[in-house]
Amino acid sequence: MLGIYTRISKDRDNQVSTEVQKELGVKLAKKLKVAYQLYEEAKGTSGGKSIEERPQLQKLEDDIYDD
Repeated sequence: MLGIYTRISKDRDNQVSTEVQKELGVKLAKKLKVAYQLYEEAKGTSGGKSIEERPQLQKLEDDIYDD
């Protein structure tokens, strides 16, 4: 399985939107012929926050350790 984690902290000119992140991840999963799970963090979630403050990243990590 492929975990697709999307996050955007602020709107910036050079930043890839979460929609594009998701599309690219799904495209890769289809190319690899593997199942995928989306982990979409809320807009404005800073990458500098701890994992406990980023619930989707925490869920992704938990899923990895739970197989």
